[in-house]
Amino acid sequence: MTLPVGGVTGIGGVAAGPDVGERYALTAVLEQAVFSVYGLGTGITQAVVDIDAYDVFCVIDQPVFERFGLSVAVEQTLLDVYGMTAPLRFEVLAVAGNSAPIQQVQFSISLLAAPLQQSIFFKPYRRAAWLTQQIADVYGIAAPITLVVDDLPFDLAAQVELTVYEVLTAMDVPIRHTVFDAQAVGGGAFVAQAMSASADITAWAVLVNIGNAAGDGEPLNAGTGAVMGALLGRLTGQMTVDAEEGAARIAEFSVLPEPGPININALTGLPITIYLVAGTTHLPIFQGILDIPGWDPVQGVLQLSCTDNLQNRFDGIKRKDIAKIIGGFWSEYVFDKKADEWQYLQDRLSTLPASYDLDLNLQGVVTPWRAKTAPDFTFRPDAVLENSIRIDMASARQLVNTIDVKMQYRYERLMQRDVGIFWEMDMHELVAGGAAPSVETVFQAVDGTGWACYGLEMLPVPTGAFEGVGLLGDVPRYSLTVGLHCALAQRWTQTVTEDWSVTVDAPDSIQVIGKRKGSTTANFDSNADKDPRYTHWDRITERETKFTLAGQGTISPIAGDTSFIPYHPLNIKQYTVATPDGAKRLPSQDVLANPRGDLYYDLDDGVADNRAGLSNGYMTGIARAQRDILSSHRQTTLSFTGLIAPLLDRTHTVRMLSARLTAKGKVRRVTHNLDFDAGSALTEVAIAVSKAYGVGMVDTPYDLQAPAKPAVVQPPLKYPMERPSASYDSSTGEFMVTVPGVAQEHIDATHSAPADHVSIFIPDDELLLEA
Repeated sequence: MTLPVGGVTGIGGVAAGPDVGERYALTAVLEQAVFSVYGLGTGITQAVVDIDAYDVFCVIDQPVFERFGLSVAVEQTLLDVYGMTAPLRFEVLAVAGNSAPIQQVQFSISLLAAPLQQSIFFKPYRRAAWLTQQIADVYGIAAPITLVVDDLPFDLAAQVELTVYEVLTAMDVPIRHTVFDAQAVGGGAFVAQAMSASADITAWAVLVNIGNAAGDGEPLNAGTGAVMGALLGRLTGQMTVDAEEGAARIAEFSVLPEPGPININALTGLPITIYLVAGTTHLPIFQGILDIPGWDPVQGVLQLSCTDNLQNRFDGIKRKDIAKIIGGFWSEYVFDKKADEWQYLQDRLSTLPASYDLDLNLQGVVTPWRAKTAPDFTFRPDAVLENSIRIDMASARQLVNTIDVKMQYRYERLMQRDVGIFWEMDMHELVAGGAAPSVETVFQAVDGTGWACYGLEMLPVPTGAFEGVGLLGDVPRYSLTVGLHCALAQRWTQTVTEDWSVTVDAPDSIQVIGKRKGSTTANFDSNADKDPRYTHWDRITERETKFTLAGQGTISPIAGDTSFIPYHPLNIKQYTVATPDGAKRLPSQDVLANPRGDLYYDLDDGVADNRAGLSNGYMTGIARAQRDILSSHRQTTLSFTGLIAPLLDRTHTVRMLSARLTAKGKVRRVTHNLDFDAGSALTEVAIAVSKAYGVGMVDTPYDLQAPAKPAVVQPPLKYPMERPSASYDSSTGEFMVTVPGVAQEHIDATHSAPADHVSIFIPDDELLLEA
């Protein structure tokens, strides 16, 4: 069976060469190995020149392992080989830094019937030099030529090149140029080529490295090293490596240790890498940490559970850095500002039709849900185990194609009503014997309104005579008043609510299955409400004042006393918070009762940034609805099992063909099941198939702004306002002040309700069923 496992180079491929005599055959391994070199200042060269053997039946191998610094050339050269039927391999493993060329050169090969392979594995952090494989003057090629770069670093600043010159005869095998896990390539000139290599994995093994699998270089302590020395080669039962979309990759397996004491606590948290070994190829299928070591005292078996530690990778990472990694929307109006780093990441993902996972290099990858046009892997009928295919269709209750997004934005409006009070006593009433009110009587009436008082002024009884009638003397005259001028203010807070409504739908889906409605809500509370300057907007304090009558001078109440200005100790109520700059006034609804109109000031976040922050919150709500609709339409899941596909991951798009079903979609889940007792190595694949249930819709970009702030208006009054006034009844000595109260309709919260509409496109993945 041939299983498409992209990127696995040819294993085997031996063919018979020309029969020209056994003395020309090379049948021993020619090998040059370099291990654990921290610095290399001279070249590593393996040269085979002018080999007169007509056939090469052995491996010519040059591996370089665990290189932390490489600044000179590593070279393998083979010249003038007439026939070659064994692999020529050149490998560099675990290179941390490399600034010199890695080169494999062959010239004048008359017949090549075995793989020519050059590989770099296991996280080189940076390559600044060329990786080159050249073949010139090849007369016949019957085996693959493969250049593989596996587990690339974040930065590849040099070219990767595969060159073939002057092929004189027809070539009937593929030339493959493969790059895996390339996060970024210098200059953006080179991106991964095809992932189409395949191989027959007929023999396999599993290698588990524990202690420094993450490349940290930290040695194991003595106790742990002894334990792990007993574990190697003792795997038993089954091993499962499970990677599900948006979740941590989990590996579970059992180990039968050697007899003796086991320090199980020393295993917790150790880094671990699990390799699938096929021939000389080591393919990582898991990398992470030992999470939970367990012990079966009945069977005497260690049970190890491992995780790639996805949830903890963002501990201590700044939000701005997470935002660069994930993208999407985030708004303080929608999400919890105090959430931890992992929740912040999930909040951003909830606005994207994408998943975030760790690849086998423990590098984070944001993968869109939409399947690629060209699949990364194609599984043909002979690559899928019989009777393993299963399709679970999305149910009606799962499908949502219309979401009403209802958002409320609330903020406070500071209000103040100002009125003026004016009263003067008729002097005819005074000379006719009427008593003027005392300063205290008038002030008690003003104070009794409960309003704050500003600009208080009272007039004294005039001196001398009025129309021939003598007025009061100094002492009683300055205790009474015949006039009042003052300004009164009343404050309150009004809640303003803007009700926003957006309908997000998928018209193509609605046309076929009708409306399947959902809803989501979001409440935005203005942060400006928390401005400490206006926390106590309507708080009144009493200020003790030595109040004097207008124009009052000094008096001498008793002959010989020192002259003084009499005053009245009054506790005048005033607001503690000053009127904010930028406050405005509403048009008056009664020019007699409230001629100036009410003053207002909105604690609205949108004032400072022209509603940019609110627009972001608005788009956040819409993006979440879009994701929910797209998610509901990709609930159809196709599952099948094939021989182990170690390079398959959640970032890939898979197409599967069978006699009765063909489908394509993004990988939702990959589970490797290795049975050491039965000798089987299988991979179960689950792909998400997105269905639009209609055609014709195209993507429409949208970038909506938050609705404009509604005009500030007051509802009409149900009843006329009372006129502000002051009156005095000299017969009873009663002084009254009347102010216009604040109508309930001017206190109640106000609402506005703008609406928007957004249509989205649902990807329609291939899904063909045939009876």
